[in-house]
Amino acid sequence: MTPSGRGFARFFGSYDDASDYVNHCDVNGHYDLHYEETEPFEANSTWQFTRPYHYYPSGPEMVGKHANTIFQEKAQQFIHEHQARYGIDGTPMFLYFAPMSFQEPLQAPKWTAENCTVAGGFSSAPNANRQTLCRMAIALDKTIEQIADSLAGASREWVMIIASDSGGSAARKGSGGSNWPLRGSKGEVWEGGMRTKALVTGSFVELRNAQSKGHTYSGLVHLVDWHTMILHLAHASGLRPAMPEDPDGLQFWEELLTNTPSPRREFISNVTGFAALRSGDYKLVKAPDGGKSPWTGENQGFRWPVRDIENNEYLSVFDVNPSGSKWTKAEHWKLYNIRSDPGEEVDLAQSFPEEVKRLEERYQSLLEQGRKSSGNDMLKCAEGACADIAGKVRHASTCQRRAAQSLSHSGTGLSLVGRGAGACRKALRQRCDGPDGDGPRLSDAAGSCLMQL
Repeated sequence: MTPSGRGFARFFGSYDDASDYVNHCDVNGHYDLHYEETEPFEANSTWQFTRPYHYYPSGPEMVGKHANTIFQEKAQQFIHEHQARYGIDGTPMFLYFAPMSFQEPLQAPKWTAENCTVAGGFSSAPNANRQTLCRMAIALDKTIEQIADSLAGASREWVMIIASDSGGSAARKGSGGSNWPLRGSKGEVWEGGMRTKALVTGSFVELRNAQSKGHTYSGLVHLVDWHTMILHLAHASGLRPAMPEDPDGLQFWEELLTNTPSPRREFISNVTGFAALRSGDYKLVKAPDGGKSPWTGENQGFRWPVRDIENNEYLSVFDVNPSGSKWTKAEHWKLYNIRSDPGEEVDLAQSFPEEVKRLEERYQSLLEQGRKSSGNDMLKCAEGACADIAGKVRHASTCQRRAAQSLSHSGTGLSLVGRGAGACRKALRQRCDGPDGDGPRLSDAAGSCLMQL
């Protein structure tokens, strides 16, 4: 599914997560820049919106231009056009900006060529990949500044959350990432693979008056908690009486503002392959196949990304299993105190077997209680559903047209929620009957097929 079907009013970006930054082609060589909308911003007046308006942005203003610059300009355009259309009635806006920065292939904008040099204080510059990654970070910093300026210029209170979904990629020669002094890489359950920095800023009055303003929050926060906090902010105006339930995330806005302990005490990092449970200060880590990656066959977690930084063969040789390691069978656990040992250097499993037993039992209990789902399974259409929805869209009522606007995935790029997404979902669930009022309702499975028409 595409972002339009998930409730976004507009989308610009790539469907794939590893497209070329300049030519905008995915790994299979297909052009991968898309524009979608479910409200009439760019579509002409004849478009009926029985399905999202879509086209491939191309031409010299796109091809050959760095994706970071294009995405920034489109984000600013979305902000300005939303303000022009909805500024008077105060309709809020949610902008999801997902830059490609730091995804391979590493390609920095040309204007950053003079940045990240040894003379400028970047000691890693002799390594070509590290220097390119640094230049990409410079470009992203500038982009965030420009978007923040556009939000500030809209004369509305705003909140910006800058967050990441993983640590740096330090597992391949072409990646250039470093998580030092943390252990591990993107895709691993070690701290280097999943501990990230985040920033919350903006003009919102509660932020301006926060006790924690200008301070670092040290509470435990999981990525899913951002979703719950954004829901809280979206409903702070009281436009809707009750927030949707979120079975995974924990709301921590008040704790963030007052710099008090987080409501989160634990989380599971993974359930297949490498697995980990964080509970308080302790972290329990389990590895399959003697600690080897199922993709590369190399040993995970024994990699310390920063070696001789002037070595252009950076990351070309992987570490081997340290002598004396007890991690030789799948059922073996390792235990670390993350507060006192964030680098995960000292395995405490032999010293605290009771803690290992307690956390292992908790891990198994959480697995039994948790919800399990597959993204691919959720996108499968029930038998006959696509034919059902196709017939209904061909004879679309107003309800069905609005429903078609509210269903659909998020790729790389930016998406904007405008008016009516919640109302459309409600209409889809409750009122999309046949012309005489007693026809079959559009099921959620049928709705997921809308974007395939």
